[in-house]
Amino acid sequence: MNKRRNFLELGQLGCDPVGRITGRKLMHIFLLVASLFGPVAAHAQNDSMISISVPSADRIMKDGAVEVTIHLYAHAEPSTLNVEANEQDITDYFASEACDKAPCDVTARLSGNFVNQGWNYLCATVEGPNASTDASSAQFYDDHGVTPTDATTGYAPSFAVHIYASPTLGLEVDYAPGAGNTPTYYPNESYPGCPNGNLTMLTMNRSTLAPKSIRCFGPSDNPALNTYLKTLAKNDLVFASTQKSASLGKLNLGPIGGTDFTAIGAPPAYGYSIVGYGASAAGFAVESYKTSPVEEWDGINGELINVGSTTPMYGFRSTDAPAFAIQPADAGGIAKITIGYVTSFPIGEGENPPNFTLPSQFTNRTYSSPACSGTCRGGLFAAVFDAFTLKFLWSNTYATNSESTASSAAEMARMAGDLKYHLTKEGPPRIVMIASVGDPFGRVTNWYDATITPSPELVNTIQNLNVSASAVKALIQGGSFSMIGVPGTLPGANEGNHSVTKWYGSSLQAGETGALHGLLLRDNIFRYKPQDVAAFRVDSSVTTPTANDLLSFATPNQVGSSASVAWPMMDTNGRRSAYAYASDQMNRRDFYGGDTCRLPREQCEDIRARYTSSQLKDITGGIDPRKISYPSGSDPGFTENDLTAVTNQLAFEKQYLQNAANYAAVLKEINTNGTQNIGLSVQNSATSVATSIYDINPEAKNSSLSLVPNILSTAAALTSIVGVGVKPVAVISGLLGSASSIMGLATSAKEQPDPRVSRLADLMAQTNGTASEYAYRFNTAVQSSTGMFFNDVYSNWFKLQTVGLMTVTPNSGWYYSTVGNSLTEFNNDFVAEARTSFFEQVIPQYFTELRERKVPSWYYLRDPGYSQYSVDVVAINSAGLNRDNLKSEYSYGYWPTPDYPKCEDYVFMTVKNTKKTWPSALGTTLMGTPDFTNPNGNLGIPREFFYDTSGYSITSDKDYTPAGFCRQ
Repeated sequence: MNKRRNFLELGQLGCDPVGRITGRKLMHIFLLVASLFGPVAAHAQNDSMISISVPSADRIMKDGAVEVTIHLYAHAEPSTLNVEANEQDITDYFASEACDKAPCDVTARLSGNFVNQGWNYLCATVEGPNASTDASSAQFYDDHGVTPTDATTGYAPSFAVHIYASPTLGLEVDYAPGAGNTPTYYPNESYPGCPNGNLTMLTMNRSTLAPKSIRCFGPSDNPALNTYLKTLAKNDLVFASTQKSASLGKLNLGPIGGTDFTAIGAPPAYGYSIVGYGASAAGFAVESYKTSPVEEWDGINGELINVGSTTPMYGFRSTDAPAFAIQPADAGGIAKITIGYVTSFPIGEGENPPNFTLPSQFTNRTYSSPACSGTCRGGLFAAVFDAFTLKFLWSNTYATNSESTASSAAEMARMAGDLKYHLTKEGPPRIVMIASVGDPFGRVTNWYDATITPSPELVNTIQNLNVSASAVKALIQGGSFSMIGVPGTLPGANEGNHSVTKWYGSSLQAGETGALHGLLLRDNIFRYKPQDVAAFRVDSSVTTPTANDLLSFATPNQVGSSASVAWPMMDTNGRRSAYAYASDQMNRRDFYGGDTCRLPREQCEDIRARYTSSQLKDITGGIDPRKISYPSGSDPGFTENDLTAVTNQLAFEKQYLQNAANYAAVLKEINTNGTQNIGLSVQNSATSVATSIYDINPEAKNSSLSLVPNILSTAAALTSIVGVGVKPVAVISGLLGSASSIMGLATSAKEQPDPRVSRLADLMAQTNGTASEYAYRFNTAVQSSTGMFFNDVYSNWFKLQTVGLMTVTPNSGWYYSTVGNSLTEFNNDFVAEARTSFFEQVIPQYFTELRERKVPSWYYLRDPGYSQYSVDVVAINSAGLNRDNLKSEYSYGYWPTPDYPKCEDYVFMTVKNTKKTWPSALGTTLMGTPDFTNPNGNLGIPREFFYDTSGYSITSDKDYTPAGFCRQ
């Protein structure tokens, strides 16, 4: 007769990454189902729709089966229940059809047909009203045949495993079977290396990170490479690299999600590295390479994180998330560019808490403009950085507004030439940041009076950096300005066509001061790319903001993606032995009622292995580690001081786990709330967009659309105020934005239904009022990714301590009791961000631009009988349109012609293949004064930005008059 111990806990947020796994035959099963959270605010629990319970700990199972009961609470729809165990769908065994309406329970007896040897994983999800979702998870452990004292049976990778394609040591993976979580380098004696000039390809099991093989491919071995890659399955992870400056050659890495370097126009690749996945869709791999053999080596450096739900499944994530802040200056002042990381956190007053350690990359630096001297009345400061390393490369200040018109023009020409040279010269890709000093092109009330205008060459150069040319032209009226640009910017993998991002700030636009900040995140070729770019201003109470003040907005993203920091009190053999002893004691008392721990020894002696599993509640609600007594008898291999140091540290960790879990529990409402959740918001956003365009095209719902995870960050809807602390809604935005970066990895692992869509209608409610399947999918994916974010927090000492302290520090922005009250505000901002994303994708499918350049406005306006409207009529007649196009305030715009402020450049928006413009209401919705409290309110998209960078086709682009007529 088989004895089975079972321990009751509650379900966690999302079926997010599972804990450790090891292989054994099912006979004796320990079923452990746990809540991710400890005690939380009551309203968060009210929206829970599902939990799992199992037999009590002292019950002995006699028939070889484990009885599992799933509790469905009010608002859950029983027919949507889905249950998986070890990647097998076992929903039918719970007979949910017997439950017509929740609340109700459904039960199944799971036999050896559905569970594996060692750790097993079960995930249950359910849908509620209006696209709300909830999930719960469980873990099974079969100890039959496992010798608890055998240390080799319990080794498994941690939640996050560091990897690095080193130029000297080879492929570093900080885990290996039998060795545990310690650096291992390939090639090695067991896996020999490759000849010089070859691509060394390590293939690992994506679930266990056990090495499977090393293969070698020369620059011309593409047939052999593709034959091999086609044999790989989704459970294969590939980590490969050439030597430092070796040529990759003509190889096709497409089958594992990389680049096809055999394609026409493919760039040369030197010092190439890749992390890819078997049977992967295009764009999911991460690559790093240079286009010249003389460029510096970068290699891939980051972590493999567990994105699995019903079995471990690892995917690559960068650990880099530097931020930037650009501050323009008044006349005679110093413009500043700050790049890097926050180094101080709202974790209480006084000295740092015990054992506080920053990740090594958490530093920052400020670059200042030289003085704009001589006859300079205003100018532009430009700085260029390496897009792979952010190494400073070059900077200069240009006196584009001086007493001499000729000198100003010469400075603009010099700036345009310098930018072209430094941004396109051979070498690594560049990033440029520009800030104004004073008024860069003068200051006139009426631009017809301007003597200085931005040159066409400078305007075109800036426009090619994804920045509105019209916004630059308008600066002849004065104002502060800043921007960030990346030459050749294209949408990244899984971003669809949502490449429209406002990468500039201008004080001429409502609510802005010209200052700009954002994140710099790695893309799929390991290049830094701006993200979450937004305007900010400095509160009047702050005279000189510090780098930490300026970068504090990035705290959620930087903490969430930071590299692992070693656990304290593990620096000596004695302390490591004391930790093993304390872990075993905690396992015994928290999970086995004081009896012997039945897990493999390595897992019994590592309590932190449970931090990212579904057993967190038993730890946070378990014994106080400080009450563990020093063992009597023979020398245990550690001193009492060692044990005291370790148990004090574990007590801190236990409290931080509870604090972070409290925050996560309240945040869960953004998925489970039946009247306000992510799924419903994205569905309503799609409906709002389709309704707005209905009069133009009743079939607008069939518009092409990509639902991209980065809409979860609402940074564009937030104007940060430096010096007054970070708003709770900004923390939620940054946290979900950071979590969204994991969503693509989970999709690539096929661990959840793909939430991406291809049509606007996919997100709209069905004709019977039922919520969109894709809205549910997106909500489920967000919930799962958020769970992964917090598992990452629990697995990393720096993240755990920082989040654990910020969530109990009032006015930190993270204080957990403020989260619930901020969800409505976040939801409003999210709807605005989603609608903006959808409009920017859909509108260009129905509208086109007509451009009429060099309309001699000033000359007409000298006639007292002419008004600006009269000039508008002249321009629209020349464009072949009628006056109806002038009735909508936002259907056209005009800006001074570069070099010729007495002329104007017009843009008219028309419906494709017609001379009609959009309805006045649509223009107001897009560009009117923003109102985010109304789900159909105005979005406040700057007109210049919307016209210049939204990817419209151009039906006509011509000069109204010979250029000579416009000369000053």
